Amino acid sequence: MFVIIWACILSIHYAYRKSGTDALNKISSTINTIPKSLEKENIHKDKAKVQKELEEIKKEQERELKKESIRKKEGEFYSTYKEDEVYKWFDERSKRTELLKDPSVQSSNQPKYLIKGGNICKGKTDILFYIHSKNSNEKNRKAIRQTYAHPENFKKLTVRIVFILGKGANEEEKSKIIKESEAHKDIVQTDFEDNQRNLSYKVLTFLQWVVDYCSSPVPRYIVKVDDDFFVNPFMLVEEFISEVWEKENFVACHYKENSHVVRTKTSKWNIPESAYPIKDPDVFPKTCSGYTAIFPGDLVPVLRSISVDTPFIPVDDAYLFSVMFEKLDNPQYKQILEGMTLNKDMGLQDYSGNKRLQYMSVSAWGDITEMMNILWKGTMKHLTTLGKQLINEKRLPK
Repeated sequence: MFVIIWACILSIHYAYRKSGTDALNKISSTINTIPKSLEKENIHKDKAKVQKELEEIKKEQERELKKESIRKKEGEFYSTYKEDEVYKWFDERSKRTELLKDPSVQSSNQPKYLIKGGNICKGKTDILFYIHSKNSNEKNRKAIRQTYAHPENFKKLTVRIVFILGKGANEEEKSKIIKESEAHKDIVQTDFEDNQRNLSYKVLTFLQWVVDYCSSPVPRYIVKVDDDFFVNPFMLVEEFISEVWEKENFVACHYKENSHVVRTKTSKWNIPESAYPIKDPDVFPKTCSGYTAIFPGDLVPVLRSISVDTPFIPVDDAYLFSVMFEKLDNPQYKQILEGMTLNKDMGLQDYSGNKRLQYMSVSAWGDITEMMNILWKGTMKHLTTLGKQLINEKRLPK
């Protein structure tokens, strides 16, 4: 059932983003055909549940019809939202009230601070970019600060950034990180060896750090990003946060079901049975690829509490988005794969063209400085009507 509904929604979404003059006809015909096929497929299902699913599809169809109509009227860079609507996605998010574990009660695997980053969060934070970075990736961090995570990108929304690092490999590297931290005040470092098998320590570091230093109040949205990826902040708000702002316990990501658990001992992705018992089938029921993922900031204290009693798994994406998330009450996974690409050439082609952008998240592998600058220029070139309302004029090209 879910597969059929998702396929239908994707086909509608694809039609409105990629189509020309025949999009309305395609969508209109879909309205007439989807309910019949679904009712036949689910004749034995609970009627109330089927009806709810059909109503959700109808709402999605109506939204896409509205978007297509506005696109035809206003052009390729139209927006169905106004500036005032955007702020309610941040200001009107529900607040969590459950009792959580005392912050002083920590996981036995919790690393110790070397650099606390205590001044990163001052007052409200609308979007916090949470980035796993290596000590040696100074160029990556510089490019990110100057482009998509710049604190002055938005006119009214508050954006902050935190880079999570392990300890330096030698005295020279340690000294460089201290100087960079003093200059930019956006680094949190703890005392674990920074290698592939220790990435989950960055998850523990982040969760504890938010509770310790970034919880008055917690950020409205967390955007986890690898340090070799670009994120279009205006698309992030308009096309992704707009779709999830009323949801609780959600993560929007490249979402996977029944992802195979690697048991090969020589693999860097190996999950020992002692940390995650063998299942039948031996899979993670639900998980995310963590190169770009969006979730509400008020989940962080909850996940930190969960981490205290959760066995350590040395694969960070599975540790956070599968093992911890599955312990939430009714966790929701939203698929946003269509708006992301691991293929940098496809991303460059998208951002260099003249049509509405498809990809919010783009791989910036290679010459990170050049890639980030190209993608940022493309972002400015493709601002929608809403993007032009949200952007801080200081950031517009002169």
